Amino acid sequence: MKSNSKTALIIALSLAGLALYAHAEPADLNSNELRNTKSGVNFMTGGIGREEVEAMRRVAKQYPLQVLLSEGRHGTALTDVAVNITDSTGNIVFKIQNAGPLLYVKLPAGEYKVSGNNNGLKQAQNITLANDVKSQKVYLNWPGLAEYEIPEE
Repeated sequence: MKSNSKTALIIALSLAGLALYAHAEPADLNSNELRNTKSGVNFMTGGIGREEVEAMRRVAKQYPLQVLLSEGRHGTALTDVAVNITDSTGNIVFKIQNAGPLLYVKLPAGEYKVSGNNNGLKQAQNITLANDVKSQKVYLNWPGLAEYEIPEE
């Protein structure tokens, strides 16, 4: 009987969560407007909420580089990640302190290193962007808190 009560409670909470999600206010689409760096690199970052993700996906093909930031085995979206992009000579061509979970960047063809820093944990990937190839996606995924081993005392 306890198992049926637990199941009913889980279902009720799930339905309540879905009802809240359905009535949530639309995401502020201004947060993912086209932006430019001081050096003239066009970029967009955002992707919080279904409406914002859909708005960004509509323009994704215009960006040769698409960076997706997540954590954990299930790819939970991450925000406020510091991202640096350097060219093949090590010069920083793009830098942002609060990217995510989606980051789209317009860069010319070339070789780059995309580096992310999430709360002190760093990751990097080398990529090559070509003129005649569709957008390249870079996935930076950090372990979730539950995936860290906690030392026994």
